[in-house]
Amino acid sequence: MPVYVVASSTPISSPGEIPVSTNVQTRSRRLSPFTRILEEVGARNEYAKALVAQAELRRAEGHSAEARRLLEEALAVFEALGTLEEPRRVQAAITALGTTRLA
Repeated sequence: MPVYVVASSTPISSPGEIPVSTNVQTRSRRLSPFTRILEEVGARNEYAKALVAQAELRRAEGHSAEARRLLEEALAVFEALGTLEEPRRVQAAITALGTTRLA
């Protein structure tokens, strides 16, 4: 059953449904409640994906440290779930930020 969030009168059922044409700040604002709900309902894989989306928005805003923190959190969730592909993608995003994984 999909989770629906109404943000600014725009229903979204996944982070990918926030229009690309929307500016970074607006996308970030729309994604935040969606991410919180995913965490609250225990949709851990989707929550981690939303964290990755938030990290990309934070990186685009020039907030590399916050982007790295979000990616680290997503990586921990993916690894705890035993996800196969996502940890590699998230680690690549962390590397692209010029950082290394926090111990």
